[in-house]
Amino acid sequence: MSQAVETKTVPTRLGQLHVELRGQGPSVLCWPSLYCDARTLDSIAYDLARDHRVLVVDGPGHGKSGASPGRFSFDDAADAAIEILAAMGAARVTWIGAAWGGAVGISMARRYPERLAGLVVMNTPMARWRGRRVELMRLGRSPSGRRGPEEMFGSMLLTSRRALQSQPRNVETSMSERAQRVCVRGCFPAGTRHLEQRAGHPAPN
Repeated sequence: MSQAVETKTVPTRLGQLHVELRGQGPSVLCWPSLYCDARTLDSIAYDLARDHRVLVVDGPGHGKSGASPGRFSFDDAADAAIEILAAMGAARVTWIGAAWGGAVGISMARRYPERLAGLVVMNTPMARWRGRRVELMRLGRSPSGRRGPEEMFGSMLLTSRRALQSQPRNVETSMSERAQRVCVRGCFPAGTRHLEQRAGHPAPN
């Protein structure tokens, strides 16, 4: 069943930011990762909108948002989020942030703790890289860099699925499978059959 999606463009200190709204109930704000737009969190937004009011933001220069007027920090992005909450009439939200969005959420928690009912961060480093820059660059020559992200992801997905299938059926494995499906649908809306075939494995029926 399709959900109604309302869109707003909110003027902020970081320019015109695009916001998608779904559902009714306690407010949740989702901020995607760098180089991603609201579509990557569609599955999470759809799931939560059954009993929440979900706001998904395209960051400055991403998706349907305008470019920022200049350089900005995580704190600047948190301030822009406060402007979005004011425009949407949301007093408090649960923040869900992926990578960049998680870092903005942490700044939000530091600066405006009274505006957060909860904070969920995914794939967000808690500190800067402390190794040598050349070591960081070598990560680009990791198996992902040599084989390509799609081939590597397909192999990882197969391995994870087989591990779950080998475990006794219980609440934890069911929740793990559900979380995997939600994350995969967010990253690959067209499905993963082609990834698994590219990884050299037969696609599951």
